[in-house]
Amino acid sequence: KKLQSSSFQNGVYFVEYLESAWYQVLEIESIIKIMPQWDDYSYLNWWKGLSCLMKLSWFTEKDFIATTYNSITSANFEWSAPSNIALVKYWGKIENQLDEEGEILTQIPANPSVSFTLNSCKTVTKLAFAKKSNDGNFSFDLLFEGKPKEEFKPKILKFLERVEVYLPFLKDYHFTIDTQNTFPHSSGIASSASGMAALAVNFMSIEKLLSRNFGTEMTDEYFNKKASFLARLGSGSACRSIKGNIVVWGNHKNIEGS
Repeated sequence: KKLQSSSFQNGVYFVEYLESAWYQVLEIESIIKIMPQWDDYSYLNWWKGLSCLMKLSWFTEKDFIATTYNSITSANFEWSAPSNIALVKYWGKIENQLDEEGEILTQIPANPSVSFTLNSCKTVTKLAFAKKSNDGNFSFDLLFEGKPKEEFKPKILKFLERVEVYLPFLKDYHFTIDTQNTFPHSSGIASSASGMAALAVNFMSIEKLLSRNFGTEMTDEYFNKKASFLARLGSGSACRSIKGNIVVWGNHKNIEGS
């Protein structure tokens, strides 16, 4: 509708529209229809706007750091995530290497891998959270199939430590994590992948709830990409369990966006 309005018949407005609402799907054909009415200046802004859209479609680690949140007393979510099986495995991870900005690379595969997602083998995780005073510590209970599972807690704690910079609200709440698998544990199916993926998606649901009314609504693309990013910090292959039937993890020169 905005594309057809008289106030939108100029590339300047197109740039402003993209910068404020870049997450919306744009009908490129509709834009092309009104382009003949633009002058050279408007064409220039069209390309600036398109460039803006393309840049904002890619996310870096810094894009996943949020600082402003609402205050919620308590809530709960429930998500499931599938396990996956690698068709092409990754053989180890890159260690002690720096990115372009001098930061240590974390949980990056030494080679790209390809996996297919399982339909029936999944982890179902309920996550309840309640406001607490921030004493500088993480606070959580962990239940596996309805019973406390203390031996799983160190891995969850390590995960929370890794993702805290991207989820700054973690120490403001006590979490109750209740998780179960639809397949036997330690059966050769990667429960760590589905488990961390399910937990990451739950945390993203909390962030989406806490970040409402601050700027633009969180998009599905951002939600899924950050969830995949967070899941990877818990278990490398968990990033392949967020979305997709056939998933590539790792950079490959012939796969755009990998």
